[in-house]
Amino acid sequence: MTDKHLSVIFDGTSRLGEAMAILVHFVSDEWNLKQRLIRMQMLAKSMTGEEVARELISVLSMKYSVKSELLLAAMRDRASVNNLATHTVKVMYPLIVDIDCFSHTLDHVGDNFIIPNLKEFLHLWISLFSHSPRTRVL
Repeated sequence: MTDKHLSVIFDGTSRLGEAMAILVHFVSDEWNLKQRLIRMQMLAKSMTGEEVARELISVLSMKYSVKSELLLAAMRDRASVNNLATHTVKVMYPLIVDIDCFSHTLDHVGDNFIIPNLKEFLHLWISLFSHSPRTRVL
């Protein structure tokens, strides 16, 4: 990773405990896309945006000596703490392009789909089998 242009992906989770993961992408000398998990941390509590930024800066600049002109992008979900962290990290790494995670966006869009035909079908399907004692138990 030394002297390579990088992008960073970071995210935390609150499922089954708190965790923070930091990954980097870069292109090797052989023109292969490489991905490395550079930090996986289990946490006692959720992190604030400032704490996430401090962790990113600490790992990238102190542990891996990533120069300010080499970090080109940061991908994260749309949580407000990650937004604040990215804006804070831009002070040290001003060339960052902030990329909202597309898969999270699609997931949230899918939550809001209204599909009347499917709803009607499922309602009729459930009604058709609701007389069965086994179905009621399930």
